[in-house]
Amino acid sequence: MKNLKKLISVIIAVIMLVGSFATVSAADYADVESTDSYYKAIKVLSGLGIAKGDDEGNFNPENDVKRSEMVAFVCRMMGEEDIATASASNAFTDVAANHWAAGYIAWGVNRGVVNGMGDGTFAPDASVTYQDAVVMIMRALGYDRIAKRAENGGYPTGYLKLASQYGVLKDAGYDNAKAATREIIAQLIYNGLTAPLVDVSYYGVSVEDDRYVIYNGKNGTDLRTLLTYSNDVLKVKATIDETPKANPATCIDKEGNYLVKLTVTDAYDYSLAAVTTELGSNPAYVYVGETEAADLLGSTVEAYIAESEELNDLVLLAVVADSKSVVEETITENLNTIVKAGNVIKYYADMDDRKMTEIDITAAPTVYYNGVVLSSSDLATYFTDLETLLNANADSITFMGAKNEAYDKIFVTDYIYKVVKSVNEAESLIKFDPAGALDLDAESRNDEDFIYGIYDANGKAMDIADIEEGDVLNIVCPVDGGIGNIDTVDYLDIFVTSETVTGKVDEYRTTTSEYVIDGEAYTTTVGLTIGEEGVFYLSIDGKIIKKDAATAISKNFALYLGSHNEPSFDVNAYTFKLFTAEGEVNLKVADTLKVYAADGTASVKKAKDGAQDSFVASLNALIANQATESAAEANAKARFFSYATNADGEIKEIRLAGSASSELIAAIDRPAARYDADFEEFGGYAIADANLFVAPVVKVATATACDQACVGDHVAGCAYVAADAWNIDTDKLALGNFASLDEDDTFNSYLYTVNGEDDLVAVLMTDRPSYGLETSPLAVVASIGTSLDADDNAVYSYTIVQSGEVKTVKADYDEFPSGISGLAVGDIFQYAVNADDEIAEAKEIYNAATRALTGYASGLTVNNDDHAFVFGAIAEYSDYIVLMNDTDYVACDTACDAVDPTTCDHSACAIATCDHSACAYNAGTGVAADGGSIKVRINEVEGATYAWYEEALANNKVKKITINGVRETVRANAVYAAVGFVNENEKIEDIVVIALNPSAFNSWDDIDNFGNWKLTY
Repeated sequence: MKNLKKLISVIIAVIMLVGSFATVSAADYADVESTDSYYKAIKVLSGLGIAKGDDEGNFNPENDVKRSEMVAFVCRMMGEEDIATASASNAFTDVAANHWAAGYIAWGVNRGVVNGMGDGTFAPDASVTYQDAVVMIMRALGYDRIAKRAENGGYPTGYLKLASQYGVLKDAGYDNAKAATREIIAQLIYNGLTAPLVDVSYYGVSVEDDRYVIYNGKNGTDLRTLLTYSNDVLKVKATIDETPKANPATCIDKEGNYLVKLTVTDAYDYSLAAVTTELGSNPAYVYVGETEAADLLGSTVEAYIAESEELNDLVLLAVVADSKSVVEETITENLNTIVKAGNVIKYYADMDDRKMTEIDITAAPTVYYNGVVLSSSDLATYFTDLETLLNANADSITFMGAKNEAYDKIFVTDYIYKVVKSVNEAESLIKFDPAGALDLDAESRNDEDFIYGIYDANGKAMDIADIEEGDVLNIVCPVDGGIGNIDTVDYLDIFVTSETVTGKVDEYRTTTSEYVIDGEAYTTTVGLTIGEEGVFYLSIDGKIIKKDAATAISKNFALYLGSHNEPSFDVNAYTFKLFTAEGEVNLKVADTLKVYAADGTASVKKAKDGAQDSFVASLNALIANQATESAAEANAKARFFSYATNADGEIKEIRLAGSASSELIAAIDRPAARYDADFEEFGGYAIADANLFVAPVVKVATATACDQACVGDHVAGCAYVAADAWNIDTDKLALGNFASLDEDDTFNSYLYTVNGEDDLVAVLMTDRPSYGLETSPLAVVASIGTSLDADDNAVYSYTIVQSGEVKTVKADYDEFPSGISGLAVGDIFQYAVNADDEIAEAKEIYNAATRALTGYASGLTVNNDDHAFVFGAIAEYSDYIVLMNDTDYVACDTACDAVDPTTCDHSACAIATCDHSACAYNAGTGVAADGGSIKVRINEVEGATYAWYEEALANNKVKKITINGVRETVRANAVYAAVGFVNENEKIEDIVVIALNPSAFNSWDDIDNFGNWKLTY
């Protein structure tokens, strides 16, 4: 532009300050709607920095304007706010120097815009009348002396007359003597910006003698206005042809500022040629500033453009959609009835109509899909044709065009609906319920051009921090190599809603594909069932997109374990033994049992006609051992079902799982299902409130053939099994917790959903989860008792020493984990916890009563596994611990001596096999053979267990210790031993030192060097 005036300097400076109210558009005021009569005026003045809202984001359009506020309005209109705020001196007795408007009032008096009340006061808080507001504006525009001429009538008539003549009163009719409201003042000032300016070239003795020019573009004069001439703001009519969303490469500069491509079609105060010269080209790229121009692709707008010294380019100060020359029509209902016939779109506005509504379109309208122009090739590739797009994909359609002409633009909105599970503001990550997530961080998306907007249902901007769990995201996503690729596109618009409906599904209407909930009809994107009740989540366009519904078939799942019957009058009355979410239960079967087969078909099994007998027989057949692991897993799946009970607690209904396409219960086979803690998914499905049933399938028998040479003496010892056999290990049945699963492991599982939903309702795992048991630190039992859990239920309580501290762990009475039963003070064990921090599984390592490793060889050689255990007398400690051990002599079973032992497995023998090399037999000496020694370096890692168990004391104390302490601790008459947890590098990660009572123990040899062992505890 030629020269930037003060108004625009102030405006741009404010625009560059993020969060300033001076830049809030009318669309962002909570109390200003686009349908309000003064909307455009408020919107433009806000963009120009003349109008401002309050600290709560309201414009307060109906509030009266004070005299002080009116002077400030006019000062900003003139672009002289910096002059006004530089000085606050004035002579009014009721305007203190620190009054917020003191500078404005002084400016107004000096400029001849306003006078005092004639008594030395200004009355700053008095409401300004309509006529006085007009007088101030006309004086600012230079009409003061003209209004005072006799032919015009003076105050206030002359000012009102000229204001009407030159358009200042347009659309601002009001009672002259009444107080003016903020919306009225906004309209007057908006009009005043484009009213012709006055240039008084000669001031006569009286106003009648003045010489002046009104620059109204007539009689050979230029058109000069406060907006264009004084402040170099271009007001144009234009279409927005490109936006940052549609073309980020050309509409986002290297600093991340947004531009739009404008094609100017008309100018208000300049000729079109002059505007093109000012812009440098037509179309031109213009920075969007603080306007919403980036969201108006394809729209015809009234635009206000100025030059920004900060950006060294053109910037939009305000943008208002053109509602006079452009018309539009939006449809959101019955879109699946759309038919395209030539240049006419037909649809049923109401399903009860006999005739379709018609909309005329041009032969080749521009189609915008989710904010981006849809090319003809993309239209054909992704939607086949326009009719298919409008009929099958659109959630909202807006037709736009010039008045009295066919529509030449079609805007299609196709939402992606997601429900929020959680929001990580720091990482700009939103997790969905039931599955998936949206990453809004451009860096982690590896897309520096990525932009997004978050809005409420009314289009008001929001921040990611405003999104809450349970909100519905209505995502607008352009086509990018496919429909709905929210992870790869360059932009997303996200509209956040939170409306739900609670009730019961009463009816389904076939003609409209609607479900009725408590009298209201809804379309839905999820499967609903008559009778379902719960909470249903609604999208921005009123669709049900998720349900938290309670149904009988999703509540009760069970694994069939067997049955018994109590015949009555020759009719079998069955009771099923089931493993459920409540553990093992026994439930009677009702006289009439309804069974839904895997294909969804239902049949009635009555006890009196024997139909239940055959059904129970089919279930019992599933309990038998199977020849292969896969067959046993298939049987496990087949005897896992949903059930419902009657008022007497009897099973009245059973639903067997069908395929993944079943409308009832779908069973999805996942032989390599994995738990994802970040997304709370299992096997790719959201776990929601699903129960995890652990029913590990194991080999229950291994085929063996007995050596015929053994038959004479050892028939009972021949463990002959004809073939391998597989089945569920019923001792390991458990209700698992997903959070306790190792994310690195995969599990053979069956996933169960209802109505094909993404939420799991149950999982049957035929693998046994590890829980990380084998690598858990050693724990020493210090005491055993009972306690209460968080729900005040009785639980076992174990005080232990583990990982350098004394702590308490609990175990559930009802789900008592394996490996815990029989533990006593001094015993050493490993354990893993579930998500409730209760012991899920345990393994005893050392038994204090027997003074031996439990289930492990007592030798000292570290095996080839990642970890091993060692146990022996402490013979020496310096940089290493030297552990000594003996091997007790045992006499081999004499019954085995008479038989050739090389091929026969004799489990009845006192030793594991009849291979005499395994017998530590030293006949005739009666002396134990030396078991050797092992030298292991201590590996002091954080979190290791270093403990001391004093069996030599009567109270059997267990304490924690630190290695490499300073105090020597040696008890008289004690033998010292250690249990060590050794890693693959033969370093002890954990160690428990045991002071044994020698009076009850056969002492080990050679502990002479024990004096080097130093501990503190």
